[in-house]
Amino acid sequence: MKIGQRKISGDQGLWLVIAVAVAVRVIYFLSFQKSALAGFVDLDHRYYLEWAQRIADGEWLGSEVFEQAPLYPYLVGSFFRVFGEQLDWLIAIQHVAGVLTAVLIYLSGCRLFSRPVAIGGGLLVAVFGPLVFYEGLVMKSFLSPLLTTLTLYAGLRFREHFKTPWLIVAGLAIGLACVVRENHILLSLPIAWEVWLHRRESQRFIRHGLILCASIAVCLIPSAVRNWSVAGEFVVVTAGGGEVFYMAHGPDAEPFYHAPDFVKPNPFTEHEDFRREAERRTRRELTRGESSRYWFRQGLSYAVQHPFREVALSIQKLNVLLHDFEVNDSGNYRVAARLIPVLRWLPTFGWISALGLLGMVVSLRDCRRYGLPLLIVAAHVLSVILTYNFGRFRLGLVPIWCLFSVSGVAWLYHFWRTKSSRNRMTATMVTLVVLLATLLFFQIPLGSSRLTYAVDDELLLAKLALREKDIDAAEQYFLQALEEMKDYQADNRSRVDGDQVALLALKVGDQLLNLEHVDQAVRFYEVAKDQPNDRSHRHALLQQLMRTLLASSRKGHPLESSVAIDRLLAEVLAELRKVEPTQIAYWALSAHWPNHESELDQIRERLEKLWARSNQQSPGIRATYLMGQAFLFEKSGETELARRAARVALDEVSDHPAKVELLEILNQTD
Repeated sequence: MKIGQRKISGDQGLWLVIAVAVAVRVIYFLSFQKSALAGFVDLDHRYYLEWAQRIADGEWLGSEVFEQAPLYPYLVGSFFRVFGEQLDWLIAIQHVAGVLTAVLIYLSGCRLFSRPVAIGGGLLVAVFGPLVFYEGLVMKSFLSPLLTTLTLYAGLRFREHFKTPWLIVAGLAIGLACVVRENHILLSLPIAWEVWLHRRESQRFIRHGLILCASIAVCLIPSAVRNWSVAGEFVVVTAGGGEVFYMAHGPDAEPFYHAPDFVKPNPFTEHEDFRREAERRTRRELTRGESSRYWFRQGLSYAVQHPFREVALSIQKLNVLLHDFEVNDSGNYRVAARLIPVLRWLPTFGWISALGLLGMVVSLRDCRRYGLPLLIVAAHVLSVILTYNFGRFRLGLVPIWCLFSVSGVAWLYHFWRTKSSRNRMTATMVTLVVLLATLLFFQIPLGSSRLTYAVDDELLLAKLALREKDIDAAEQYFLQALEEMKDYQADNRSRVDGDQVALLALKVGDQLLNLEHVDQAVRFYEVAKDQPNDRSHRHALLQQLMRTLLASSRKGHPLESSVAIDRLLAEVLAELRKVEPTQIAYWALSAHWPNHESELDQIRERLEKLWARSNQQSPGIRATYLMGQAFLFEKSGETELARRAARVALDEVSDHPAKVELLEILNQTD
């Protein structure tokens, strides 16, 4: 369909798309460089950056099966090897890839729709906020839309004359996309469908099928050979797919990323956490590939046993997929929009969600013509259902969705222009449905709330403030995060174990302590201690806080800060003695950190009673008792007895938890 009578030159349309795409990215790039996000890398970004740095330093093969997809770190590592660690230039090149994505959508649109629709689709991709944002991260995400649109364009070119080179390009694009994320293998199905659909016209159906498979395999063989050579294990790309599948379908599954309790959500450790838990459950050592297969079986088994839950979870994932809500991971679109004003003016998924659905529904009338882009979108949607939702996980389908959304606008425009009252009535009803759906998609998805990620937003802003050495601002962001967590906990009391505010305050204190902001850390530790909690979670929290404060008390902080840490540690130990009064270690440590000096007699008496009832043959218990004796002797001025007890305690257990304090007793002078 054509909009208006005036024809638009193909070259003019192409150059318009390029000009707008370049202008938007230049403005964003310059604004980004002036923001607090410039040069900031965290979690997944840091993982890939450090991997690329090792490759640039000559560590090309590594020693274990790939845990994460290798294409991006190898590209970045090669770039660093040639040009040095120039992150600004790297980001600039990634933005060039975004311009190419817009161009490919324009060229594909010219073959699928009218030229005005192609121009509109290309311009929408050129200014689409999340695409621009993810191109600016040290992260592989930007490759997905580029390789997906290349697959579409190559498939359309192959359809025109059934030329083998275009089929090879499509296969190579799919293969490279699989080395970004293995789920992109689903893109082979739309291209295979295109080959099958035109088998009579091409007369080379089997040959084309083999060429497609071979083109994909060319990109996958290097990683498979590398994995076999370094680990002796057949893994095509990575050994993490089973873990992802388990998180997406296991008992803790959510529509978005949600790590099980035994996994710390950190790309540097989460795979090892999974493997250790698998070894604990199977009671044998497992390779990375064996661990991945174990978790896949566990996830599949749970999904089969709970089919209704699986259906409900899939509906929730589709719901999150269609909403404007950008589910963040280590890249946070909402924070970026707060810091980089230009992002606030660029369209996001909520603006195109309903229109894209309209365009796809209208296109179903001619599946032979529009089947390829429809199936590519379906492949990405299926990928999200099989895994879970991040903003970057739907990024690959966004350019094609943009094209369909413009075609939906064109369809409405066509119906509005006709003189038929029936057509205008249809256009009115469809327009109202699209508007209502758009309003719905701008709301928070069901099952989520504004608070779901508000805490993460404030924590990231605090981390950025700490990076800028703005301690006051960081502390305000941290306090706001605690307030958000209180609201979240109140709204989700039935689904939250323990006091999440206390755990968050403890986490914040650790961050501040690691950066040597001791006084601020102590304030947040006090917040953690003062939060109300039930007995079981309270005990675990106090134990964690005790270990943190014990480690901190030995770091040679300024006197005033050390006094504050010792005071808080004494209060924590006093409460631990009440929570678990038969634990000899708490009484022994309290001999060094009493809450009040008047408690020493009580501590001495209790320590003797617990020692009398304990297994005195255990080296650990003897060392703990002697530690308490050494501290008590030191407090009473009996230096020689304190030294003797400290020496025997260290002889019993050389790597004693209080080794530092015991050595101080041994080394002190009279």
